[in-house]
Amino acid sequence: LILEFLPVLDSFDRALQSNGDENKDAMIEGVQLIYKQFESTLDKLGVTPFESLNNRFDPSLHMAVSQEDADGVESETVVKEFQRGYKLHDRIIRPAMVVVAK
Repeated sequence: LILEFLPVLDSFDRALQSNGDENKDAMIEGVQLIYKQFESTLDKLGVTPFESLNNRFDPSLHMAVSQEDADGVESETVVKEFQRGYKLHDRIIRPAMVVVAK
């Protein structure tokens, strides 16, 4: 498992060693590429995020942190996501932190 993440860490090392030698846009692009590399590594290990926004609240998938009025949205619908939820294969390993419509 650790060996799968070492290339991601290497990419962070290279980005940090640049010491801002590159312009800001290049640095942002580099961080985005590292993010995709991290996501790809998680996916290869069977860890995937799941969609919550605009779905019906499900206590087995979501942890509601608050409720709010939302015009034109059915009650018990997820209207905001503070933190993504993740599955390991079909098992929930972290519920999504969400706001639910009243």
